[in-house]
Amino acid sequence: MELSVMAALKQRIERARTMSVTDETAQEIHPVSAVRQTSTGRIAVILANILIFMWCAGQAMPEKAVADDEEPPYWEVEAERRAEVRRNNLDAVGDSYERRMARYGDDADKLILPGLLADRKKQLVTVQAEATGLTGNEPVEFFLIAEASGHDYEAIAVSLAKPSDIHKALEFIGMEAGRPVEPEARHFWPRGERVIMTFRWEDEGNAVREFRAEDLTKDLKIGDSMPQSGLVFVGSQWIKDKAAGEKIYAAESPMGPQAIASNYNEPTTIFDVPRLAAQSEVYERYIPYPGRQPQSGILLDVILEPEFKDGHERVINLTLTVKPVGDVAADDIADLRFRLMDHRNEPVHDGDGLQHVLSAFERFITNRHDPFVTVIPHRNLTL
Repeated sequence: MELSVMAALKQRIERARTMSVTDETAQEIHPVSAVRQTSTGRIAVILANILIFMWCAGQAMPEKAVADDEEPPYWEVEAERRAEVRRNNLDAVGDSYERRMARYGDDADKLILPGLLADRKKQLVTVQAEATGLTGNEPVEFFLIAEASGHDYEAIAVSLAKPSDIHKALEFIGMEAGRPVEPEARHFWPRGERVIMTFRWEDEGNAVREFRAEDLTKDLKIGDSMPQSGLVFVGSQWIKDKAAGEKIYAAESPMGPQAIASNYNEPTTIFDVPRLAAQSEVYERYIPYPGRQPQSGILLDVILEPEFKDGHERVINLTLTVKPVGDVAADDIADLRFRLMDHRNEPVHDGDGLQHVLSAFERFITNRHDPFVTVIPHRNLTL
């Protein structure tokens, strides 16, 4: 139980410290959860460290005799209850895995892994997870996290399948991972095809409840649930574990939050939101949507499927060249010529004015594409 207490106290410290994030601190400390401490944050850290010191000192003292009728502390009872729930759920997942292997083991269009089932024909991945039971105004940063994450206090559910197995399952049904944000490489926008994430469970009255991930969180800025825009399959990263001397899947690394699906631009997550969302800008903006949360500890299904099942692709690669008229320095934007080319190096618009390029972008967005553009300025252009 000592480790559980220490983990809980460390979580409180991290919550106290995480006041704002900048790209600079993220690069210096860790690309995932580096923080800048405010005076309030520093005071909270000092107080939390004092609590840890007092607790550790108490562990070294001889234990007092405990009366037979004295009840253990609440946190100890609650920690044991949660541990028992997790053991029971893991046992249920193991039984489910054995049943699925017996039923689908010879089916080449099914992928069965502990905690998940992928169906290539239906283009579906079903992940078994445990609900955290968030309520009230507790901030939500993750839709889904790995079992060893420790961020249960700010996640909707905990996956009982490995993050790398979820990645493998998405590839099995035909999806390709994109690329997560990586400020050091100047990749500020999550790139990839999108998935629809749906949570399904039975409530206490055995009625089936089903919500998209976006509908389980309330955006305090707009007073409603997040827009149903899907999540980008960025695919996390493979990083080098210096201690082990080999590469590990970043979403399973103890150095990060072990996020599977986040509502901010987390560099190690598997699924990201399709927009710019720095952690410092959206922290405490999202809370559990009242009346839509699964009860704490129950097993639920997290269903993943491609946004489009007809072969349509959102991501398109474009190249924009900009040059002055006559290869001389330009004094005005009217003196510039623009050309937007696709991946085959073919122009995607008529004319060479800026208005023609903007019209092409508008057409792509209307047709539900996400343009990623490489800009090549002429050598005579200056910023």
